[in-house]
Amino acid sequence: MSVLPSDLSRLYTPLPEAVARLVPPCEDAPGLPLPDGIPPARYAVFSRHVATPSHEVARFLAMAAAHELTPLFFEFYDDKFVTRNPCKFALARMRFADSPATNGSARLLTTVDIQAAQGRPIGSIRTFHGEPLVEFHHSLLRTAFPSIPRDAFFDGSAWFKEHGPSPRDYYQHFLSLFLSHCVLFESYLLHPDEISFTRDVVIPAFDSVCHAFGRRPLIVRIDPPD
Repeated sequence: MSVLPSDLSRLYTPLPEAVARLVPPCEDAPGLPLPDGIPPARYAVFSRHVATPSHEVARFLAMAAAHELTPLFFEFYDDKFVTRNPCKFALARMRFADSPATNGSARLLTTVDIQAAQGRPIGSIRTFHGEPLVEFHHSLLRTAFPSIPRDAFFDGSAWFKEHGPSPRDYYQHFLSLFLSHCVLFESYLLHPDEISFTRDVVIPAFDSVCHAFGRRPLIVRIDPPD
């Protein structure tokens, strides 16, 4: 099955419309699986294995603030570190650039023993200085964006494992969290590293949620269309 840009555009809801559709939690749709004690809020959700400072995060935070949404980083510390996953690999070998378009002039920092980290849960990995890798990235993120509260980070490992071992199992359940109560900020891509995930996981999960609930998940494109 080929995937066209039009297939991706239908996944997204304009941010003002998504905000207007937010309602308090109700029984007809799942809500975020947050632990007791975290106050209810109109959440903007950014989901990565570990949140780390990036141009993408800066844009997410700016968009959330502009619409008075509370940022929440939905993470997955128990997933295994593998170098073939570009997002996971970037946690271990960080690339620093002045803009997303910078290539050859980017500076690199290796944070962990990559060979020793292979196959281990991300949450168990420590940097060369002995700091937990998750805390290292969170510290960088709070330094770059001091307004981020400590409770903006939520480890969804138990939820992910409850709903299946792979995105093919849990992604429909994941998208169903964003029907009414919070907004997912994400960009689905067609380049070679991502097209199979977009085609085989995201689009079928999106269609299944629409069919089951009669409405679309609230997904806002985080990257500019270009």
